[in-house]
Parts: sequence; structure tokens; C-alpha cells
Amino acid sequence: QAHTDNPYRDPAPTLQLLYCLENSAKGGENQVVDGFRAAEKLRAQNPSGFELLSRYCARFAYEGGGVNLRSRRPMIELAPDGELVSIRFNNRSAAPITDVPFDDMADYYAAYRELSDIISDPSMEVAFKLNPGESFIVDNTRVLHARAGFSGGGSRWLQGCYADKDGLLSTLRLLEAEHGPA
Repeated sequence: QAHTDNPYRDPAPTLQLLYCLENSAKGGENQVVDGFRAAEKLRAQNPSGFELLSRYCARFAYEGGGVNLRSRRPMIELAPDGELVSIRFNNRSAAPITDVPFDDMADYYAAYRELSDIISDPSMEVAFKLNPGESFIVDNTRVLHARAGFSGGGSRWLQGCYADKDGLLSTLRLLEAEHGPA
């Protein structure tokens, strides 16, 4: 399922870069989903569910390889003025949710399931296959990603890394100040 990476990190990585070195296997298309669009769709369909996922913290965890990483943040994070700030969605990294009052728990999980269904809706997805030498960059605080299955024939080698969004935005502002807007 489409997900954000490393929601158990604090802060979570903001930019994810994926570079294709080889991709001769059948299948393996990259899939991306606009998490803000998914959250807005949830808000339109279920305002109280949106409010629960933005009010209460979810917990995410990863332990292994000499690390024990934990984060406690809302799945849908809002700024104080209500602006969408980030999405954290990764079922493989979800830890027990303990911050939701018992009376709200059933509705919270129903909203979580509804958001999951929205994210998994094929109409929300853009799919593409990277060719050797191609790459893509996504905002990991907004864009969820996944990949389709691929065959055992051929090979698939993609290399990924993370970078901070603030560094990129700073460079863009400096270039615009020097050369004008693009």
C-alpha cells in the first residue's frame, strides 16, 4: 500500500529521491498518491473522522539493526491555523495507538480505515515505470508511494536517499532572488 517513509523518525525525512540504475523486470511500476488530496477527500466525506486523525497522535515504531526509533504524531498533521502540514501513513510501522480515548477509539479506527481506503483507490494513484537514468523526487510529508509487483525475470535496481526540504527551498529562493522566478 502507498505509504510515507520513516514515520517513526522525528523529524521524518522530507524529500525522498529514487534513482533507477536498472529496470528490466516486468512490472514494478512506481505509484504515488497525493496524501493531502486524500486527507481533503476524507475531510469532505467524514469531517469528524478527519478531526480525530488530526487531533490524536498515532504511534510509529521501528526496532532492528541496532536502532529503536519511535514517533508520536497525528496521521494528519495541521498547523495551528488548520493548514495541512504533513501526512504520516505507514501500516507496517504503525505501533499500538494508545493516545485515543476509549470513547473515540472505534470512530478513530473507522476513520483510519476510511483514509486507507481512499489512499488505496486506484483513481487516487499516478503510476509510472522508471527507466535507467531516470529519477523522481517526492515530498515524503505529502506524497505517499508504493510499487507494483514485478516478475522474477530481468532485474530491478533503484537507489534511494533522503534530503531536507528546507535546503532545497532555500536554494530555490536564492536562485529566484538572483535570476527572478521561473
